[in-house]
Amino acid sequence: MLDRGGMRCTRLQGRENIAKRNLIQVAGFNLGVLMRALTGCGSSKELIDLAKKAKLFVFKRTS
Repeated sequence: MLDRGGMRCTRLQGRENIAKRNLIQVAGFNLGVLMRALTGCGSSKELIDLAKKAKLFVFKRTS
């Protein structure tokens, strides 16, 4: 996972700083996996779009 995107090379120095950055990256990845499993959307933007579509669908059905 850390060999893709911006995690291939890091400009941070020090083992602690690199470990913190890796921890945040992995936590974000895991959050996306969890969101996709629970809602079918892997990012917050997808979830917002889904909510807007659902709201529009409900509004059209009641009108």
